[in-house]
Amino acid sequence: MKEEKDYIQDIAEIRSMMERSSKFLSLSGWAGIMAGIYALTGAFVAWKFLNFNPGEIFYNSLNPGNLPPGLLQVILLAIAILVLALSTAIILSYKRQLKVVRNCGILPLNGC
Repeated sequence: MKEEKDYIQDIAEIRSMMERSSKFLSLSGWAGIMAGIYALTGAFVAWKFLNFNPGEIFYNSLNPGNLPPGLLQVILLAIAILVLALSTAIILSYKRQLKVVRNCGILPLNGC
């Protein structure tokens, strides 16, 4: 009889874990695809329009304040791409979660 109570307790723990994991917001697959497209586009813009070539950057230990002229623009471009990728991930994940809640209910435990 004691073993049966242990099994029931184990099942209750598994159910509790499933309920907690269903509340976790996973990222949309499209968010990763869009982040990659943004990164490739940013690399193209940096190379073609900002004339950025990473092979031409030399770090001078004697004069650390001397940065290449276009490096600040590339850093600003990278920050803009990061913000765009994060915004896209948040928006697409939010829309995905709304669809799951609308179709399956608040706690989609049935595999929706």
